[in-house]
Amino acid sequence: MYPKSKVGYWKERSLSSEYQEAYDNIIKNIPESGSTLLDVGCGTGEILKRVWKELDYGLLIGCDATYEMLKGAMEKLKSENIPARIERKWDLKLLNSKEVVLLLEDVSDMQIPKQIADTALFTFPEIFSNSKKWAGEGKIKNEIRKRGYEFNDIKKIIKKLMIHRNIADKIKNNGRFISVEYDVQYRNSFLESRVIYNKISFAEMISLRLENAQFFESAKVWSDTEGKLEDFIEEKPGYRIFSMSRVE
Repeated sequence: MYPKSKVGYWKERSLSSEYQEAYDNIIKNIPESGSTLLDVGCGTGEILKRVWKELDYGLLIGCDATYEMLKGAMEKLKSENIPARIERKWDLKLLNSKEVVLLLEDVSDMQIPKQIADTALFTFPEIFSNSKKWAGEGKIKNEIRKRGYEFNDIKKIIKKLMIHRNIADKIKNNGRFISVEYDVQYRNSFLESRVIYNKISFAEMISLRLENAQFFESAKVWSDTEGKLEDFIEEKPGYRIFSMSRVE
């Protein structure tokens, strides 16, 4: 889900050696098989390409809010002899598709049915949502206050929770949610433990259970955030792969 101005940038960036290594690490964390895999914010289609070639899923669905990005993903997939099609609207008939389905979807108002996917991915998101209003924001805010969780930026975490909740709703019970985020690893063990604690708390609020968290150091990948390295002198910049399961 990228603004149009970033489409060309990400097409090139996804082919860099540092992101190719990151995709290698992500693939290792995805369950090897299932009936349906959903890649939210699929961008250039790089992960969909790898899943098609390396794993065993009956249906692959990639969605993005930017048509130009989906067009680039379709071109990439077809260049690798992977059948793909772009759809502007969800239809139940797509469940029988033998092609990779690329769906023009805004993460704030996804039309994909609930509990459709065995595995859902949300990797290196740069959120560009056309929706100004999120249903259920008040409920999420009250839940955060009720539980007393400690988050530095309440507005940012509410938006993040709403996005993750919308994606989590698409996962079957006991299905897997793979989330990949730009992050730093703290040398201070207490601060590092808070990162995991907050993620556990975050997951619980949207019916997810954190199963595993891995940090990978990469200053080049982390450079795509809005952060500044000088603000993290004693921390290692990189990204974290969170593996979560859907629970009732």
